[in-house]
Amino acid sequence: MTRILAIDSSLSGTGLCRLVIDSYDADGYVGDYSLVTLAAPKKRGGHQDMSRRITHLLARIDAAMAAEPFDLIVLEDIPYSAQPNHPLVWLWGKIIDRTVGRTLPLIVVNASTIKKFATGDGRAKKEVVALAMTNRYPALGIADNNQADAAALAMIGARFLGRPVDSMPKSHLQSKGLRDLALET
Repeated sequence: MTRILAIDSSLSGTGLCRLVIDSYDADGYVGDYSLVTLAAPKKRGGHQDMSRRITHLLARIDAAMAAEPFDLIVLEDIPYSAQPNHPLVWLWGKIIDRTVGRTLPLIVVNASTIKKFATGDGRAKKEVVALAMTNRYPALGIADNNQADAAALAMIGARFLGRPVDSMPKSHLQSKGLRDLALET
């Protein structure tokens, strides 16, 4: 059995996708999924308030990580445009700290790789990614952009581990980001 937790970190709605691959049939590996969007308390302002919001999200991410023994954590990379002092960088770093503290294997996937994987276009807008993922995986019940990204991250993680649970057009798999992930193993 292979367990993957994919995290699309966001201060407004962090998407989580839990993927458990437990069997192999004529069509390939079979996975069981669950999706959730974690909301932080509303922003009131100031550094202490941001700390409370991040702490709230981290408690829920910690609970997800502790729920079962994961074989891989897949985390969306922070945007290249993010300033070093942006609160998202703070959240992202603390998520990585949690994987180190639990000795969980981690891969980080950039946004253009997620977009390319989901749509075939590394510059697709979030709404296009969400629509593509919703159309490809209607049984998942994807509710928002955060869950769509988390689902794509989980699928990428399954491929990284050599246990793909989906078939994808070759054009969606021809990404420098995906090739770089393969080199990290």
